[in-house]
Amino acid sequence: MADCSNDSTDIIDFKDLADIVNKLENESTASTSSQSVDSQSEASSHSDIDSEDAIDAGKSAVERLFGKKSSSKTLNNFPSTPRKRYIIVNEAFEYNMTHRRRGRAIIINNRKFEKHTGLDDRDGSDVDAERLLRTFGGIMGFEAYRYDNLSVYAINDLLEKVSLEDHSDCDCLAVVMLSHGDEESVYGTDGPISIESLTRFFKGNKCPTLAGKPKLFFIQACRGHNYDDGVIVPDGVIGDEVDAKRPQRIPVEADFLICYATVNGYSSWRNPTNGSWFIESLCHVFNHCAASMDMLRMMTRVCRTVAYGYESNTGEELKHADKKKQAPSVVSMLTKDLYFPPKPEITSNIDAMSVQKQTRC
Repeated sequence: MADCSNDSTDIIDFKDLADIVNKLENESTASTSSQSVDSQSEASSHSDIDSEDAIDAGKSAVERLFGKKSSSKTLNNFPSTPRKRYIIVNEAFEYNMTHRRRGRAIIINNRKFEKHTGLDDRDGSDVDAERLLRTFGGIMGFEAYRYDNLSVYAINDLLEKVSLEDHSDCDCLAVVMLSHGDEESVYGTDGPISIESLTRFFKGNKCPTLAGKPKLFFIQACRGHNYDDGVIVPDGVIGDEVDAKRPQRIPVEADFLICYATVNGYSSWRNPTNGSWFIESLCHVFNHCAASMDMLRMMTRVCRTVAYGYESNTGEELKHADKKKQAPSVVSMLTKDLYFPPKPEITSNIDAMSVQKQTRC
């Protein structure tokens, strides 16, 4: 489903930048001195050059590292030797994921609803919940807890209590909500609760031990009643937390990631037997890619898997809902790259994790 292979791009640290700049300056000098070749030979040597890989030999090394793409007008002045592509990384651009604990993963699974809400049972939601418990409590390294059928009050109470815990030795927090929903809210068993209510307890001014750390929210719920008809495409188009030694002021809204099963205004799809498209794709990608890929790249693969890998099949009985598509939506306030290196002490003891299943009313 999702291809997690890494690109053949060299990754370097900032401390090596001087060496790279010097290397490129030397290449520039060498290529400039070789401009005496006859024009016919030169044209031949550049006939298959890739405009994205071409680098102007006359530019400085800094311009060549960070400058804009050159126009095709200057292509004939470029050296024909293929250029390496470099990704310049620094620890300052990655969240610190080396704390003793990964953190809590709260999975709220609302399958049944009170009669006065008029909401149907969400058959297949238990499949999603079990899948999430295994993924977040397994390869992701979280302390995963599942809570079934929570009222609005119980959701608020649970999240407030979690926010008041000491998360100093944790990398991050994850909250997953499985329920019915509309444009700006999801449902407890007895009524709606706004998305903002789910996140407010964990903002930097409310939960200081998570300030500067990733707070991940995954929402499996409808966000409206529209259906996505899809479109036929022609072939071929397809040091994280605040440093105690250097106090900093950061936005209270920073370091959140909110991933929705669908875009605003549209329905999301769930199979009574196999669970929802979004959660199945999310767990598949995380299980295969979490050890080597950053969060936003993984979510791009989740979006592609849902968008290209699923289509509704309701038959003649519900013809208006047949052959529909779905596109997840990702809202990121992350300020650094987020990776999930394995925790040495984490095991995949599913029996132990299943004990952490909770039921609240």
